[in-house]
Amino acid sequence: MTNILSKKMGPSYDRLSPLIKELHTGKKVIEGEVNVERGRLLAHFICTLFRFPKQNHSCPLRVECQHTSDGILWMRNFDGLILNSKFASTGDLLVEQMGPLRMYFYPVEIGGTLAYEFIKTRIFGIPLPKIISPRIFAVEYELDGKYYFNVKVTMFAIGKILAYGGCMEFSPV
Repeated sequence: MTNILSKKMGPSYDRLSPLIKELHTGKKVIEGEVNVERGRLLAHFICTLFRFPKQNHSCPLRVECQHTSDGILWMRNFDGLILNSKFASTGDLLVEQMGPLRMYFYPVEIGGTLAYEFIKTRIFGIPLPKIISPRIFAVEYELDGKYYFNVKVTMFAIGKILAYGGCMEFSPV
């Protein structure tokens, strides 16, 4: 089945682990407990402003995913806090829209894992200069037959804004 990632990644998509490819096909639900960390004072303010999840070292997370040939919808539920985003295609890039934020990525396969190579951010359609733009590290991988992911957002002169990740399992749709 064709999805937006297979279209963007071409032959490298086939080198992703079978579990990662399965997760990015059709409708899926994954659940688990994840570690959510926020940075210090200014980072905490930014997280609160954008309604990002609170720090919690065993936060229940449920993600409903819908993957099509032209987009992805992720509906995240961090212990009652809903955080949705949509992915679309623009040129060679994936664009994740989350409220007024648009984050641009290249999806890349590295040793069977799926990494999202961060390129730039826009807020309300305005490009953020690199000096004040967040840096985003995101990866999905399979380990011992289980799905894992890590996301970390940092900013120059602030450091860590938000980091979350852990092990998730497929649930019935």
